[in-house]
Amino acid sequence: MMYQSDLANEKRLLEIIGETRSQLYERLKSAGHNTSIKRASSYHSESGYLNEIMTGISFYEFLNDLYDHFEERKGMIIEKLRAVSHQLFNKRALLVSFTADKEGYDVLEKAMDTLIRQMPDEPFVKADWNMPLEKKNEGICCASQIQFVGRTGNYKDAGLPFRGSLLVLQNILNYDYLWIRLRVKGGAYGCMSGFGRDGDCYMVSYLDPKLAETNEVYDKLPEYLEQFDQDERSMDRYVIGAISEMDIPKNPAALGVRGLTAYLSGITREQLQKERDEVIDTDAKEIRALVPYAKAVLSNNCLCVVGNENQDKRKQLTFYNGTIIVVCYTGKEIKYGKQKNLNHNPSAVAEISKHIGALPRCSRDHWN
Repeated sequence: MMYQSDLANEKRLLEIIGETRSQLYERLKSAGHNTSIKRASSYHSESGYLNEIMTGISFYEFLNDLYDHFEERKGMIIEKLRAVSHQLFNKRALLVSFTADKEGYDVLEKAMDTLIRQMPDEPFVKADWNMPLEKKNEGICCASQIQFVGRTGNYKDAGLPFRGSLLVLQNILNYDYLWIRLRVKGGAYGCMSGFGRDGDCYMVSYLDPKLAETNEVYDKLPEYLEQFDQDERSMDRYVIGAISEMDIPKNPAALGVRGLTAYLSGITREQLQKERDEVIDTDAKEIRALVPYAKAVLSNNCLCVVGNENQDKRKQLTFYNGTIIVVCYTGKEIKYGKQKNLNHNPSAVAEISKHIGALPRCSRDHWN
């Protein structure tokens, strides 16, 4: 597959571009909360920017452009695919992820000998990425009467380290602060939040009838934390909830993915144990100490809304016909401005076929 695929098959190449675009469109539309978070994170985070251009709206626009101009660009597309394939399938760029018992690993070793002998051994040139981060604060129209309101930011930009208590705070937000204000009182179908080790954080509502009111709830998080006071029994419930999410049972495939992630991220067992201890030791005072984290995340003022109708009842425009309404969020109010067309052609949907997966990557014996 790596060396015998016919990258010059123009008909099949156009089908793959078309079906990939169609499938991505459905994901962007059906999982509006993920679309919102990805887009907002790309405004301030390099990892968020990369994730968005490879899996989000930017990638969707890229696929649209390839499909719509395939005839005049097909030679260039084939040439670039060949260049990427030659550079990717290289001994010096190889990192294999394999999850199995000892007997299975013995089979891998023999197979790898055969594979490696076929691979070129050339210097691997690391790409020099240019990631022009820009706070756009957009509103993405989709075929829905309600919205997904996402707010993102980064606490490490303020020099703050990751703490295990952030995982307890995540549990408090998901099942108390955001749940009560957005779901119970606001009418949203759901809500969620996340705090990453890299500092990237998000809060997002799911199928939300509100917009400005939801953003106001996000803005009031520091005030809530300053006044946070729960008894020991309530804190035990929050801590147990955080621990339960850390200890979700995993099958061998999931354990392999965890090992891969830990290896590539440089996460050690000692680090995870430290975080677990911090979760267990979290009390109300520790939660109040997270006020600077909330303020740092909110200070980025990064907002992306995925929804159908804006708040001043303008003409309804759907994501299906490719319209973006640009939202200007200044940190105090939400304003609506110009529109941008994504040039989606709904009639161009290719037949379903199998995708050629990227080469798996991992280490041997990391977190057996």
